This record gives sequence, C-alpha cells and structure tokens, in this order.
Amino acid sequence: MLINRNIVALFALPFMASATASELSIGAGAAYNESPYRGYNENTKAIPLISYEGDTFYVRQTTLGFILSQSEKNELSLTASWMPLEFDPTDNDDYAMQQLDKRDSTAMAGVAWYHHERWGTVKASAAADVLDNSNGWVGELSVFHKMQIGRLSLTPALGRSLL
Repeated sequence: MLINRNIVALFALPFMASATASELSIGAGAAYNESPYRGYNENTKAIPLISYEGDTFYVRQTTLGFILSQSEKNELSLTASWMPLEFDPTDNDDYAMQQLDKRDSTAMAGVAWYHHERWGTVKASAAADVLDNSNGWVGELSVFHKMQIGRLSLTPALGRSLL
C-alpha cells in the first residue's frame, strides 16, 4: 500500500484593492510531498498565493478565472492555471524510471463550476494542457467549507483529482 504524505504551509498578507469592494491577498507557501514514483526523492515546492475576487474576474492561488455566469448559488467560469507537476528522470535512483521521458510543468485551460450552500461549496472542473507538455487532462470534484476565525481563514477540503 502506498501512502503519500503531503504537507502544505501557506502564509498570506491581505491587501485591499483600490476603489472597489474586491479584496486582494498576496502570500507565499510551501508544499512537501512524497513522490509516487519509485526511486524518486521527496519534493518541496514554493507556491505563490494570490487571491483576488472581482465581479467577472478572479485569481485563486495559481488559477485565473473569467466568470461566464453567476447566481447566488452557482458560478461557471473559464479558467487558466499553472500545473506544477513535473518529473526529471535524471533525479531518479531507479534504472527503469531513468528511461522515462522528462515531464515539465505546464499551463492548463478549462472550465470550473461552483455550487454554494450554507454547509460548503462543491467544485467540479476540467482542464487540458495548452502548452502540449503532457497532452493531459485534469478533472476535479471537491467539497470545501471556509471557516473564519477572527482574521484567520481556514478552508478544509475533500476531493478527488484525476490526472
């Protein structure tokens, strides 16, 4: 049985955007994970944290979104995002894994749907590689709930991503 450990540490500084009710937050984070690849060492990455919510445009971590349709409970958006997953066979200790092709991070474009309820938000999204680095697709189905504790926001989430 393979058990992956993932740890994400996130730090953000809130700033107010000028002349609107929109809020801008900028910060940095770090993510650590054990690689699912045999012979591949652990991986730590810096993650930019940018959050901006406008009337028709948003930035959520590494995703830009253009809102096509929005109601009190639903939001449909076109998205563009950075997919930081990569694999370098020269960093691998296993001979068989060293024979694989290098995989670079890439840009993705797709669509996202959010459904908001009092108990949380459901997100369904799909995106495709637009730089032709992987010829891949990503699908996600998740549920999350933002909890405000004073000035601190915590957003636990449960979901499934298909790569």
